[in-house]
Amino acid sequence: RCATRRPVSGDARPTSTHRPHIPNVPVERRQARRVGTLGVRPSDARLALVEMTPVWDSTAGDDKLSVLAPGVPDGLDRTPDVAVVGAGVLGLAIAAMCVRAGAESVVVLERGRLAGGASGRNAGVLAPEPHVWTDPPALVELGRRSLRLTRVLDAEWDGALGLQELDCLLVGAGADAPMSWEAPVEVLDEAAVRERMPAVSGVTAALLIAGQARVHPLRFAAGLAGHAGTVATGADVIGHKIRHNNVLALTTTIGEFHPGVVVFATGVAPRPEVA
Repeated sequence: RCATRRPVSGDARPTSTHRPHIPNVPVERRQARRVGTLGVRPSDARLALVEMTPVWDSTAGDDKLSVLAPGVPDGLDRTPDVAVVGAGVLGLAIAAMCVRAGAESVVVLERGRLAGGASGRNAGVLAPEPHVWTDPPALVELGRRSLRLTRVLDAEWDGALGLQELDCLLVGAGADAPMSWEAPVEVLDEAAVRERMPAVSGVTAALLIAGQARVHPLRFAAGLAGHAGTVATGADVIGHKIRHNNVLALTTTIGEFHPGVVVFATGVAPRPEVA
């Protein structure tokens, strides 16, 4: 989890010029720590407090953050065609694609806020090509197809996903690297690396891979939410009724739902269906 730090204790700051290591702290806890425990010698540090705020939260913008916590909308459909449980990027994408495919009523149920877990705490890099070097071809192709579809959706939705072009530098790889690339790749020697990126030193060979992309994870989630049907936060699914392997009803903290189809996008399906 990425985090920034901000002093909150006036002018009480460490006198050492050493930059302390500050472990990542969930913003929800707002934990304050003594600087002496963070790598600064106690004799050099007076009491200082730091407040941890995840980087993406501080750069998303209030308009996007409000989209991530809409609450429970009025007139929420209790018998939707599709109910998606979980509003990470996968759940939001599933809901958006159901709407795009023609589902008339899609409801997303999330107990916290949208992209409140790993979906909102990742690097936001959409770069399948570097995985040619390390991963199975099937996984690389899945990433390529995902990136192509994301480009299509971003164009279709007038840039709502905030996709930005990105070139990747694969350090240590050279002309002998596997060349089954789909994107443009340039082999760089030490001089070329230094010319392109003067701040980088000690790199004798690299590949510059074009045609990749990046997103702001929270803005990306907000963009998906805008095309995902009806989204409700603060809606915890606490039970379900099953008959003949079909989910007939969902019991939640905001009442019962009777959807046509249920998609659990929470990481695992509810027990006892999965051991």
